[in-house]
Amino acid sequence: MSASYTYTENVNTNLICCICRAPFVDPVTTTTCAHTFCLECIHTALSISSQCPVDRSRLTVHDLRGANPLLRNLVDELVVECPNRQSGCNETSQRQLVGIHVRDSCPYTKVPCSHPNCNQRVYRKDARLHSETCPAQGILACPDCKVDCLANELEAHRRLCALEEVTCNACGVIMIRAELAPHTDICPLVAVPCEQAANGCPWSGARHHLLDHVSTCPYEAIKGFFATHTVKVASLEDENAALRRQVGELEGQLRCVAADVHATRVSLGPWFRSDASTSSAASPVVSPNTSTAATVSSPVSLASDLAPSPPPRPDGARRISALNAALLGVSSDAPYVPPDAEPAFEYDHHRALPAPTININTSLEGALTSLRNSVVALAGSLDSSSRRHDVTLMTETLRMHEEVQSLRAIVHGLRMQVHQLMMERSQMGLYAARSGAAGAGDGGPWSTRAEYLNEQSSTGPPMMVPLTTTVRRTTENKL
Repeated sequence: MSASYTYTENVNTNLICCICRAPFVDPVTTTTCAHTFCLECIHTALSISSQCPVDRSRLTVHDLRGANPLLRNLVDELVVECPNRQSGCNETSQRQLVGIHVRDSCPYTKVPCSHPNCNQRVYRKDARLHSETCPAQGILACPDCKVDCLANELEAHRRLCALEEVTCNACGVIMIRAELAPHTDICPLVAVPCEQAANGCPWSGARHHLLDHVSTCPYEAIKGFFATHTVKVASLEDENAALRRQVGELEGQLRCVAADVHATRVSLGPWFRSDASTSSAASPVVSPNTSTAATVSSPVSLASDLAPSPPPRPDGARRISALNAALLGVSSDAPYVPPDAEPAFEYDHHRALPAPTININTSLEGALTSLRNSVVALAGSLDSSSRRHDVTLMTETLRMHEEVQSLRAIVHGLRMQVHQLMMERSQMGLYAARSGAAGAGDGGPWSTRAEYLNEQSSTGPPMMVPLTTTVRRTTENKL
């Protein structure tokens, strides 16, 4: 039966025993009906009934034979987990090899203790530790000091036992280990170095020859100098250690200052002027009040403080500007030394000069206050100019309204006059029509003669058409 195995993959149904419903273990095949079963399963079934579990045909143990080797290989190569998986072993292997793994190499297989008096079984991985601490192992007494100890610790104890006999390597005297260290300090044959070995003496020899060497050692004659030198070196080392600590503190402060300067540069924005932005900020300045040349750099250029000083320049150099004097923190009368070569610029805007329009010789706060006052004054000027403009515009508008009213009155008068003239002409035309009609004769007082162009005149009497004339007076004010 294979109930003790845990398979990692699904097993083909053709490899399943019909009795235990698990893959075959030691499969056998019947000679009567050719059915295959596990050896243990079919023996258990035949002990109950002498019939085949599949077709109920008569079957005995003598009718069984080993299964086909191919079938045996198929079931033996199935991958299973280690039976000690619940104990912690994660090994997987073929079923035919899992027994060898459990018997020889599985660290979670329980094995008996190596001591004959111990009946305890422990995991194979813990067997060595248990063997060293097993309470059932033999207890032996040290032959020198007679102290009882475990059998596996006896050898380590004897290597340190104070009563064990040892031999001096220099003189060959036999003694116990407890006396070896004091003997080594006084043994005349032990090799010792010269007392001035720390100062450079290379001599080394037996202790009884040390006094003879000291009388001839050149380093012994100046041991007083060595003592004084050692004291001075110790004091210098202490001073150097203190200086190193100070340098470390200064480096930390310098990093803090550099961080503050960077933050200041970011906050200043366009107000910050680097050495390359002006023609003289990167040039050394020679103070006329000192005898040695010193390079004065911008307060924001920390790296230039450690730069070597350039050679002194002649006193006839031109003076630095007030802007550079304010940035450098020196007098504007200090001589200005131009750089040896002008830097080359790739673009035109690199050569453009900055154009600050306010006084930058003062502090940034003062400059900002001045700017604010200027903006306030400019706002007041704009407000007053706007008011003046409004008053002027209002005055001009009123004047234009008056002129328009006067022009409207003039146009109205002209319109009335034109209307009167038109009326008079209309009446004159009416009188002329009436007088023409009276002279025409029979046509009556209200007839008019009709004539057509491009036509010959009629030979008959003229046709009189009566007309009615209506005169309408219309007055419109279009202004």
